[in-house]
Amino acid sequence: MQLLKDIGDYLASDKAKGADEDSAIYDVRYACRASVLINESLQKGCDVMQLPNGDIVVTEKKTFTFQYTWDDKKGKLVRVQSANRVRKLRTKKKTRGSSY
Repeated sequence: MQLLKDIGDYLASDKAKGADEDSAIYDVRYACRASVLINESLQKGCDVMQLPNGDIVVTEKKTFTFQYTWDDKKGKLVRVQSANRVRKLRTKKKTRGSSY
């Protein structure tokens, strides 16, 4: 909630009323990288907000689904690790280190 208040305060401030020509928005490199970041974020289902000064705010929500099965020997529910989850973990380890 504080983040929304801060963004609202920023938008009401004098800084946000006019974008300077020196702003990052007018830089070609910024435009290329920002468009990639925005498109990837939107494809993932994230909310994206681009502020007048060029800052980009990405809000991501993740849903976790766990499957449990009954183990007669242990007498309790045990979480099952699906093949899809194992594959995702392996892929995540390989792709670490990417940056914009």
